Amino acid sequence: MSPLSALQELRAFEFSGAPSLSNINTARSLEPLAALNRLEELRLTNLKVEEDGLRPVAKCRGLKRLSVANTFDTEDYAYLAARMPNTVCRHFNATVRVQGDAIKRGSDTMVVGRRKPFLNSREDAGRIAMYEAAFAKLKANHSV
Repeated sequence: MSPLSALQELRAFEFSGAPSLSNINTARSLEPLAALNRLEELRLTNLKVEEDGLRPVAKCRGLKRLSVANTFDTEDYAYLAARMPNTVCRHFNATVRVQGDAIKRGSDTMVVGRRKPFLNSREDAGRIAMYEAAFAKLKANHSV
């Protein structure tokens, strides 16, 4: 990813692995993205980051939209949510409403963060409230 830092006019970037989780792409760090001052849209899917997780993305001050998979630590999402109030990302919340196969299995809510559960908003309201409080606390800890 290091050569990306030279692309100063880059406005949108996608770094993804293959659609199947068996072909995840790997990056040592997302730090080269920090140099992209004009970057407005970033999409990261099927990606493993070896160092620093998502945190370097917070340095992309012009970022308007971030689309990222639910494969990073909850604290990384809370960190970005606190540091990037002008960026839209559905993972900047404790939970995300889901559709498709998860609903067929009785789940309509995904807790944000790697290895977090899918829940049912009616049956698991107490657990969802617990995750929301924990996320709010993490976000407050990272506020500038």
